[in-house]
Amino acid sequence: MKHSLRFSFLLIVLLCSIAISSTAQFSAKKICFDDGYGYRYEFTNLVVTGIGMLYAEGTTTAYGAGKAVMWLDFSAGISNGKVELHAINTSPDGCTFYSDSFIYVGSAVIVRVDGHTESYSGSGSWTSYCFGGVINAGTWYASGPCAATLQKPAIKGPAPANAKSRESSLIIRPNPLQNNSVITYKTAVQGKVNITVYDFMQRPVKVLVNEAKSPGVYSVLWNGLNASGTRTPGLYKVVSVAADKVSSATVQVL
Repeated sequence: MKHSLRFSFLLIVLLCSIAISSTAQFSAKKICFDDGYGYRYEFTNLVVTGIGMLYAEGTTTAYGAGKAVMWLDFSAGISNGKVELHAINTSPDGCTFYSDSFIYVGSAVIVRVDGHTESYSGSGSWTSYCFGGVINAGTWYASGPCAATLQKPAIKGPAPANAKSRESSLIIRPNPLQNNSVITYKTAVQGKVNITVYDFMQRPVKVLVNEAKSPGVYSVLWNGLNASGTRTPGLYKVVSVAADKVSSATVQVL
Protein backbone atom coordinates (compact mmCIF):
# COMPACT_ATOMS: atom_id res chain seq x y z
CA MET A 1 0.00 0.00 0.00
CA LYS A 2 2.86 2.39 0.88
CA HIS A 3 4.60 1.60 -2.42
CA SER A 4 1.33 2.28 -4.29
CA LEU A 5 0.86 5.65 -2.57
CA ARG A 6 4.48 6.59 -3.21
CA PHE A 7 4.17 5.67 -6.89
CA SER A 8 0.97 7.71 -7.21
CA PHE A 9 2.70 10.71 -5.61
CA LEU A 10 5.69 10.45 -7.94
CA LEU A 11 3.37 10.16 -10.95
CA ILE A 12 1.53 13.33 -9.95
CA VAL A 13 4.85 15.17 -9.51
CA LEU A 14 6.01 13.95 -12.92
CA LEU A 15 2.79 15.06 -14.65
CA CYS A 16 2.99 18.47 -12.99
CA SER A 17 6.60 18.92 -14.08
CA ILE A 18 5.66 17.97 -17.65
CA ALA A 19 2.85 20.54 -17.67
CA ILE A 20 5.20 23.23 -16.31
CA SER A 21 7.95 22.45 -18.82
CA SER A 22 5.40 22.44 -21.65
CA THR A 23 4.31 25.99 -20.92
CA ALA A 24 7.72 27.32 -19.91
CA GLN A 25 8.44 28.44 -23.46
CA PHE A 26 5.75 31.13 -23.14
CA SER A 27 5.71 32.96 -19.84
CA ALA A 28 3.12 35.46 -21.10
CA LYS A 29 -0.62 34.81 -21.24
CA LYS A 30 -0.83 36.24 -24.74
CA ILE A 31 1.09 35.65 -27.96
CA CYS A 32 1.15 38.54 -30.41
CA PHE A 33 3.25 38.84 -33.56
CA ASP A 34 3.35 40.56 -36.96
CA ASP A 35 4.30 39.00 -40.27
CA GLY A 36 6.00 40.34 -43.38
CA TYR A 37 2.67 40.95 -45.12
CA GLY A 38 1.59 43.48 -42.51
CA TYR A 39 -0.84 41.06 -40.80
CA ARG A 40 -1.11 40.89 -37.02
CA TYR A 41 -1.97 37.79 -35.00
CA GLU A 42 -3.11 37.84 -31.38
CA PHE A 43 -3.66 34.67 -29.36
CA THR A 44 -5.13 34.78 -25.85
CA ASN A 45 -6.52 31.24 -25.53
CA LEU A 46 -3.42 29.09 -24.94
CA VAL A 47 -3.87 25.38 -24.20
CA VAL A 48 -1.16 22.81 -23.49
CA THR A 49 -1.99 19.66 -25.47
CA GLY A 50 1.07 17.52 -24.70
CA ILE A 51 4.75 17.53 -23.88
CA GLY A 52 6.09 20.65 -25.57
CA MET A 53 2.84 21.08 -27.52
CA LEU A 54 0.78 24.27 -27.45
CA TYR A 55 -2.55 25.05 -29.12
CA ALA A 56 -3.66 28.68 -29.43
CA GLU A 57 -6.81 30.42 -30.67
CA GLY A 58 -7.05 34.07 -31.60
CA THR A 59 -7.61 36.61 -34.35
CA THR A 60 -5.79 38.04 -37.35
CA THR A 61 -6.04 41.30 -39.23
CA ALA A 62 -5.41 39.42 -42.49
CA TYR A 63 -9.20 39.26 -43.01
CA GLY A 64 -10.14 42.33 -41.03
CA ALA A 65 -11.33 40.31 -38.05
CA GLY A 66 -10.50 36.80 -39.15
CA LYS A 67 -10.04 33.77 -36.95
CA ALA A 68 -6.63 32.19 -36.39
CA VAL A 69 -5.56 28.95 -34.77
CA MET A 70 -1.97 27.86 -34.18
CA TRP A 71 -0.09 24.76 -33.10
CA LEU A 72 3.44 24.94 -31.67
CA ASP A 73 5.59 21.83 -31.25
CA PHE A 74 8.66 22.29 -29.04
CA SER A 75 8.92 18.66 -27.99
CA ALA A 76 12.40 18.41 -29.54
CA GLY A 77 13.83 21.39 -27.65
CA ILE A 78 13.02 24.42 -25.52
CA SER A 79 13.84 27.12 -28.06
CA ASN A 80 13.42 25.65 -31.57
CA GLY A 81 10.28 24.01 -32.84
CA LYS A 82 7.65 23.65 -35.51
CA VAL A 83 4.68 25.89 -36.14
CA GLU A 84 1.45 25.56 -38.09
CA LEU A 85 -1.02 28.44 -38.32
CA HIS A 86 -4.46 28.49 -39.93
CA ALA A 87 -6.08 31.83 -40.79
CA ILE A 88 -9.79 31.66 -41.63
CA ASN A 89 -11.94 34.26 -43.37
CA THR A 90 -15.06 34.41 -41.18
CA SER A 91 -16.87 36.55 -43.78
CA PRO A 92 -16.06 34.83 -47.09
CA ASP A 93 -16.88 36.81 -50.23
CA GLY A 94 -16.76 33.95 -52.72
CA CYS A 95 -13.07 34.67 -53.33
CA THR A 96 -13.94 37.94 -55.06
CA PHE A 97 -11.24 39.83 -53.17
CA TYR A 98 -10.08 37.53 -50.39
CA SER A 99 -9.15 33.86 -50.13
CA ASP A 100 -11.24 31.62 -47.88
CA SER A 101 -8.25 30.63 -45.74
CA PHE A 102 -4.51 30.15 -45.70
CA ILE A 103 -2.04 27.99 -43.78
CA TYR A 104 1.45 28.84 -42.55
CA VAL A 105 3.85 25.98 -41.82
CA GLY A 106 7.49 26.26 -40.81
CA SER A 107 9.83 26.64 -37.88
CA ALA A 108 9.77 28.88 -34.82
CA VAL A 109 12.48 30.16 -32.48
CA ILE A 110 11.95 31.41 -28.94
CA VAL A 111 14.48 33.64 -27.17
CA ARG A 112 14.25 33.43 -23.37
CA VAL A 113 16.13 35.49 -20.79
CA ASP A 114 16.05 34.62 -17.07
CA GLY A 115 13.29 32.14 -17.69
CA HIS A 116 11.03 34.66 -19.39
CA THR A 117 10.06 34.80 -23.05
CA GLU A 118 11.64 37.85 -24.63
CA SER A 119 10.90 37.34 -28.32
CA TYR A 120 9.83 34.79 -30.90
CA SER A 121 10.11 34.48 -34.63
CA GLY A 122 9.15 32.09 -37.40
CA SER A 123 9.38 31.48 -41.12
CA GLY A 124 8.28 28.95 -43.70
CA SER A 125 5.84 28.45 -46.55
CA TRP A 126 2.17 29.26 -47.01
CA THR A 127 -0.74 27.98 -49.07
CA SER A 128 -4.04 29.79 -49.67
CA TYR A 129 -7.39 28.23 -50.53
CA CYS A 130 -10.62 29.11 -52.32
CA PHE A 131 -13.59 26.77 -52.62
CA GLY A 132 -11.48 24.03 -51.02
CA GLY A 133 -8.77 24.19 -53.70
CA VAL A 134 -5.26 25.64 -53.63
CA ILE A 135 -5.02 29.00 -55.43
CA ASN A 136 -1.62 30.32 -54.43
CA ALA A 137 1.52 29.69 -52.39
CA GLY A 138 4.57 31.53 -51.14
CA THR A 139 6.88 32.11 -48.19
CA TRP A 140 6.39 33.98 -44.92
CA TYR A 141 8.23 35.25 -41.88
CA ALA A 142 7.00 36.75 -38.62
CA SER A 143 8.32 38.12 -35.35
CA GLY A 144 6.98 39.13 -31.96
CA PRO A 145 5.98 40.47 -29.55
CA CYS A 146 3.92 42.92 -31.60
CA ALA A 147 5.34 46.35 -32.27
CA ALA A 148 3.57 49.43 -30.95
CA THR A 149 2.30 50.13 -34.47
CA LEU A 150 1.65 47.64 -37.24
CA GLN A 151 4.46 47.72 -39.79
CA LYS A 152 3.93 48.19 -43.51
CA PRO A 153 4.16 45.04 -45.69
CA ALA A 154 7.77 44.10 -46.36
CA ILE A 155 7.22 41.04 -48.56
CA LYS A 156 6.59 41.87 -52.19
CA GLY A 157 4.27 39.87 -54.42
CA PRO A 158 0.94 38.10 -53.76
CA ALA A 159 -0.30 37.98 -50.16
CA PRO A 160 -2.02 34.87 -48.76
CA ALA A 161 -5.27 36.64 -47.83
CA ASN A 162 -5.77 38.01 -51.35
CA ALA A 163 -7.69 36.00 -53.93
CA LYS A 164 -5.55 35.20 -56.94
CA SER A 165 -7.16 36.40 -60.15
CA ARG A 166 -7.18 33.63 -62.71
CA GLU A 167 -6.79 34.41 -66.38
CA SER A 168 -9.76 36.60 -67.06
CA SER A 169 -12.60 35.26 -69.17
CA LEU A 170 -14.14 38.76 -69.24
CA ILE A 171 -13.87 41.01 -72.28
CA ILE A 172 -15.05 44.63 -71.93
CA ARG A 173 -15.54 46.68 -75.09
CA PRO A 174 -15.23 49.58 -75.49
CA ASN A 175 -12.92 50.34 -72.61
CA PRO A 176 -12.90 53.15 -71.42
CA LEU A 177 -16.69 53.23 -71.13
CA GLN A 178 -18.26 56.44 -72.40
CA ASN A 179 -21.89 55.54 -73.08
CA ASN A 180 -22.21 51.75 -72.88
CA SER A 181 -19.87 48.77 -72.83
CA VAL A 182 -20.54 45.14 -73.66
CA ILE A 183 -19.11 42.66 -71.15
CA THR A 184 -18.60 39.25 -72.71
CA TYR A 185 -18.11 36.26 -70.41
CA LYS A 186 -18.11 32.50 -70.61
CA THR A 187 -18.81 29.58 -68.33
CA ALA A 188 -17.74 25.99 -68.87
CA VAL A 189 -20.19 24.29 -66.51
CA GLN A 190 -23.86 24.50 -65.58
CA GLY A 191 -24.34 26.68 -62.54
CA LYS A 192 -24.96 30.07 -61.04
CA VAL A 193 -23.07 33.05 -62.45
CA ASN A 194 -22.64 36.33 -60.63
CA ILE A 195 -21.11 39.39 -62.25
CA THR A 196 -20.77 42.42 -60.02
CA VAL A 197 -19.07 45.78 -60.53
CA TYR A 198 -16.99 47.07 -57.61
CA ASP A 199 -15.30 50.39 -57.03
CA PHE A 200 -11.67 50.41 -55.94
CA MET A 201 -12.71 50.65 -52.29
CA GLN A 202 -14.09 47.12 -52.85
CA ARG A 203 -17.69 48.31 -52.50
CA PRO A 204 -20.33 46.74 -54.79
CA VAL A 205 -21.66 49.23 -57.32
CA LYS A 206 -23.98 47.23 -59.57
CA VAL A 207 -24.98 43.58 -59.96
CA LEU A 208 -25.14 42.80 -63.68
CA VAL A 209 -25.80 39.04 -63.64
CA ASN A 210 -27.00 36.76 -60.86
CA GLU A 211 -28.62 33.64 -62.28
CA ALA A 212 -28.00 30.06 -63.41
CA LYS A 213 -26.39 29.62 -66.81
CA SER A 214 -25.69 26.69 -69.10
CA PRO A 215 -22.18 26.30 -70.55
CA GLY A 216 -21.56 28.91 -73.23
CA VAL A 217 -20.56 32.48 -74.06
CA TYR A 218 -22.79 35.36 -72.97
CA SER A 219 -22.77 39.14 -72.91
CA VAL A 220 -24.30 41.86 -70.74
CA LEU A 221 -24.54 45.61 -71.29
CA TRP A 222 -23.39 48.12 -68.68
CA ASN A 223 -24.02 51.83 -69.01
CA GLY A 224 -21.70 52.88 -66.20
CA LEU A 225 -24.53 53.63 -63.76
CA ASN A 226 -24.58 52.35 -60.20
CA ALA A 227 -27.57 50.74 -58.47
CA SER A 228 -28.97 54.23 -57.70
CA GLY A 229 -28.85 55.29 -61.34
CA THR A 230 -25.96 57.72 -61.05
CA ARG A 231 -22.52 57.68 -62.66
CA THR A 232 -19.17 58.48 -61.07
CA PRO A 233 -16.15 58.59 -63.40
CA GLY A 234 -13.23 56.42 -62.32
CA LEU A 235 -11.80 52.90 -62.37
CA TYR A 236 -13.98 49.91 -61.56
CA LYS A 237 -13.41 46.19 -61.15
CA VAL A 238 -15.83 43.78 -62.84
CA VAL A 239 -15.77 40.40 -61.06
CA SER A 240 -17.29 37.22 -62.45
CA VAL A 241 -17.90 34.23 -60.15
CA ALA A 242 -19.02 31.14 -62.09
CA ALA A 243 -19.05 27.78 -60.30
CA ASP A 244 -15.55 27.66 -58.73
CA LYS A 245 -13.92 30.12 -61.14
CA VAL A 246 -13.25 33.78 -60.38
CA SER A 247 -12.30 36.24 -63.11
CA SER A 248 -11.93 39.99 -63.05
CA ALA A 249 -11.22 42.89 -65.38
CA THR A 250 -10.78 46.61 -64.90
CA VAL A 251 -12.88 49.19 -66.73
CA GLN A 252 -12.56 52.96 -66.81
CA VAL A 253 -15.77 55.00 -66.74
CA LEU A 254 -15.47 58.44 -68.33
